[in-house]
Amino acid sequence: MFDVYGTLFDVHPVKAACDEQFPGKGDQISGSWRTKQTIVLSNGTDAMLAKLIQNAGFTDLFDELVSIDGIKQAKPSPAAYMHWFKNSGLNRDEVLFISSNGWDIAGAKNFGLHTAWINRDGKPVDMPDLAPDAVYEDLSGILEWVTDEAAWP
Repeated sequence: MFDVYGTLFDVHPVKAACDEQFPGKGDQISGSWRTKQTIVLSNGTDAMLAKLIQNAGFTDLFDELVSIDGIKQAKPSPAAYMHWFKNSGLNRDEVLFISSNGWDIAGAKNFGLHTAWINRDGKPVDMPDLAPDAVYEDLSGILEWVTDEAAWP
């Protein structure tokens, strides 16, 4: 599950990073995360979210776009995460929530989800008692979660 703001702009460098580490295998490895269900969970409106994903050329990358705007309880409220989760058919320990916002990571962690913080600027953890399971400089770090189930806490 991705937070849309600021998190997704480096999807294409994931392929490049994979190609660098494993020449000729970048498409295969970077595409392996697509075997998982991928969802965007956003505080934005449905129209804004759809337009943003379309303009970025990411329409085919996600199984579901979820706006929380309709419930009027924005992330990091637990109700915001529950809005999608209650109908997901998943257990909380089966979800990896990825965001570049420390406050969003803390909210998802408080809700009981696994979290990966895309911390491009090397900022300190906002709430140490709700620290992310993993911290990466860019999205290429999440490959360990996608390719190796043992990496999950």
